[in-house]
Amino acid sequence: MAALYELLRGFQAAHEPVILPVTLKDILARDPNQVYQGLLTLLLRLVFILFAEDRGLLSTDPVYTNH
Repeated sequence: MAALYELLRGFQAAHEPVILPVTLKDILARDPNQVYQGLLTLLLRLVFILFAEDRGLLSTDPVYTNH
């Protein structure tokens, strides 16, 4: 749960200097479950990629490593 909170704080900090018609605060007020689900999905994908990278399961092809 702490990781999700830190991830949200990072998104909020990155979002503050950007001027957009809909702010993160608006989205959180309207549908906090949508934000939670998105953060959880992102966190699980990061864990999957980091696990695969640690085990050497990712491609070493230059197209992948350069981009």
